[in-house]
Amino acid sequence: MTDHPTTIPEAFLIACRDEEYIGLTYLRRVPGLPHILSQALTGVTRDARGLGVATALKVAGIEWARVQGIAEIRTWNSQHNPRMISINERSGFIREIAVCEFRKDLPE
Repeated sequence: MTDHPTTIPEAFLIACRDEEYIGLTYLRRVPGLPHILSQALTGVTRDARGLGVATALKVAGIEWARVQGIAEIRTWNSQHNPRMISINERSGFIREIAVCEFRKDLPE
């Protein structure tokens, strides 16, 4: 993740509890759109969920982007992750029109 060409190493944020990594979020550049970033992932270990770690990481990423003069952050969610959808909405992200993905499994 950190070696992807659009990942911003300074915006790769890790939450720790003592010596244990319990969460992360990171921001990426959007090619051709210098004032827009993508929040590519926010994740927290199962035993640390519900403690505000994801919210703290999200806020830290937003603040980092604000200091850098970024105008917009985009993110996405699975519809099966209502907790993160709620965190994003409380953080001020606005829902856009949904994109539907289709998959067809083909027999061998």
